[in-house]
Amino acid sequence: LGKVGLKGATTFEVAPYGFEQLARWITMISPLLLLVGFLGLYVEMSHPGMALPAFVAVICFGIYFLGYFVAGLAGWGEVALFVFGLILLAVEFFLFPGHFLSAALGTIAVLAALVLAMTGRLPSEPVMPTWPQLQIPLLKVLGGAFGAMLAAVLLGRYLPKSTLFRKMELAAATNTAEGYSASLGEAKALLGAMGVAETNLRPSGKGRF
Repeated sequence: LGKVGLKGATTFEVAPYGFEQLARWITMISPLLLLVGFLGLYVEMSHPGMALPAFVAVICFGIYFLGYFVAGLAGWGEVALFVFGLILLAVEFFLFPGHFLSAALGTIAVLAALVLAMTGRLPSEPVMPTWPQLQIPLLKVLGGAFGAMLAAVLLGRYLPKSTLFRKMELAAATNTAEGYSASLGEAKALLGAMGVAETNLRPSGKGRF
């Protein structure tokens, strides 16, 4: 201060606010939020109607964007792009399954929004981020997606064998000797007929023939 002619100036320390500290913690755990969020989306789309995995995913991604929003990296544009990607994924999985275009575009939009939300850019810099700016965000986002896929494989393999799952599973068996029968033969005339599924057929449902 003396060298710049401000020897008698009043000094004070600037410390981050509590909300800024929270944003710092959120950005530190962002890979974990991405992992849980991606896993929740996968479970919901592979088992539609459960609602809880989708709720968990929304909470994780909401906290993720909140942290980077407070940190000054994310804006409403990234949030809008993310929501648009989710809408495209929902169209693919719930309205028009099978054509894959909506799923591909939705996946690109979701990943792009997550990466851009983590990418810092000064006002004087170009709109398009450079490769050095994208490297770490890409590693974190792709790492979270890969971790979610690995967790999904492990859950699919080991969860059915766990004590918790066995408590939820109906393990009782039925047989014809006890009077149980899947069909008495009335539907034999429908063998080979083409029908339309009116509801999901997992594990049972309704079809119109």
